[in-house]
Order: sequence, then structure tokens, then C-alpha cells
Amino acid sequence: MQAMKTEPMRNRMGWKVAACGLRRIVLGAGLMLAALGSAPQAMANPFDAVLAVNDRVITQYELDQRQLFLEILRQQGDLPQLARSGLIEDRLRLF
Repeated sequence: MQAMKTEPMRNRMGWKVAACGLRRIVLGAGLMLAALGSAPQAMANPFDAVLAVNDRVITQYELDQRQLFLEILRQQGDLPQLARSGLIEDRLRLF
């Protein structure tokens, strides 16, 4: 009886299937590690308190929204600082 010589299976692009599978595993693991590395930033709660003024809090969401509003108005200057100072002034006017 003669032993059959078997070659590795190849996909349509001619790559060996085993090598292709290994590449997918390595790529998947790399993507998973990248996602886990950025997970704490992505999962940060936008409604966490960033500042407190007269027992009232300013959230990250409010800061982001005010900064976007200033961008829409094409306000010149340091937008994050303008947003922060504007929200602080709003909180002080409420009392």
C-alpha cells in the first residue's frame, strides 16, 4: 500500500489554511488587547462630577456640550477653558 502525500489545504487566495487561521488568532488577540487597553477611557462615565460649585456639580457631559456649543458659535480662544469658566459662572448666578 502506497502512502498518500497530503498537502495542506489552501483557500481561494492560495494561502495555507493553518497559517491563515494562526494569523486570525494573532490579529484577534492584538485587537482584543488594544480594546482592553483603551477600555477604562471608553467606559468612563460622562456624568461623573468634574467640578463642584456651591454644592452643585458640573459633569464632563456638560463641559463637552458647552465646548461643542462654543465651536458651533465659532468662538475664538481656548474653548475648554471658556466652557469651564462659563459653566462656573452659570452655577454662581443660580445662587
